[in-house]
Amino acid sequence: MIKAGLKRGSPSGDRIEALQASMNEQGVDLVIVGPTTNMRYLTGYGAMAVERITVLLVTRDRVAMVMPYFDADEFRDATGLDAVFEWTDKQGPDGAIDQAFRELSLSGTKATAAIDDELRFDFLTRLRDRIADHPRRASDLLGPLRLSKTAAEQERIRRAGEMVSLGIDTALEQARPGMTELELKREIENVLWANGAESVDFVLVQAGANSAIGHHRADETEFRNGEPVLIDIAARLDGYFADITQQVFLGSPSTEYTETYEVVAAAQEEGVRAALPGASAGDVDRATMRVIEAAGLAGLTGPRTGHGIGLDVHEPPSVIEGDETQLVPGAVITVEPTINMAGRFGIRIEDTVIVTDGDPQRVTRGARQLFSK
Repeated sequence: MIKAGLKRGSPSGDRIEALQASMNEQGVDLVIVGPTTNMRYLTGYGAMAVERITVLLVTRDRVAMVMPYFDADEFRDATGLDAVFEWTDKQGPDGAIDQAFRELSLSGTKATAAIDDELRFDFLTRLRDRIADHPRRASDLLGPLRLSKTAAEQERIRRAGEMVSLGIDTALEQARPGMTELELKREIENVLWANGAESVDFVLVQAGANSAIGHHRADETEFRNGEPVLIDIAARLDGYFADITQQVFLGSPSTEYTETYEVVAAAQEEGVRAALPGASAGDVDRATMRVIEAAGLAGLTGPRTGHGIGLDVHEPPSVIEGDETQLVPGAVITVEPTINMAGRFGIRIEDTVIVTDGDPQRVTRGARQLFSK
């Protein structure tokens, strides 16, 4: 297969070749990729996602790129791709799009296409007349390719896991009555930036009853003695994410809180143990739910047990009953069972976990005994 300048044997060339093989198997003529993590996965280039159309066009035997002229040289240098069709604001992109489709031998046809799930709608409208009805989602093809991370990718995720774990360490050390959610959030963010974070996608700090709200955003709520503080951090380092959740209890926890924490901890442990090659994402969810159901708390769980993670903070598979995606060595998921007592407290314990040929590996320090102070 021809990749128009991308070298066979290079990470980008191999990934595009794998995509083209999948296209052949599934009868897809064209994959349209926007300036998303899919483009970074396929080419190694992180295009800026703005209103100027920027699309990678992959057919079964060719590749072309349409992008603004002022980014084209950097893209060529970074990728080795020579089929780059540039456009200027004055000219507009239609001419470059025409040239690209001629290069791909798709002029005058309506290609059977798969569209990047996150492609901007205004980009799609410029291409819509060139593709057949009922396009597919590109994640149908790219999801299985991205599922198993290479050794280099896994190492980056481990490093990200250590970074977000440092954020949790800071939270446990700094949280105190009278502090606000926003104050602790800023303390954590400072630690993440100081340790090399490329992006801090969210730092959730949820005090008292706020800990039972799925994604409460930090505000001026003050921490109080006799209440928990839940902290959920997702940040990116060297292109890859890790995700972690833990809580600190200020003062002496009640028996109910302690017992509920122990249920969640046991459920999380069973979920991690279930993350084995050949198991499904749904199997991991079922492992956690058996523990929670045995404790009589099944009606108080969160929306799902976890999600895939890597270039994106949330990517396939979804760790929930019904997702039968088979786990393979190199797959990376979160395991984060949750119990929410609305209006009172919520408990979530989350780790980023790598599936290996042997035992699953936590790369974060979410799993630990209840920490109270």
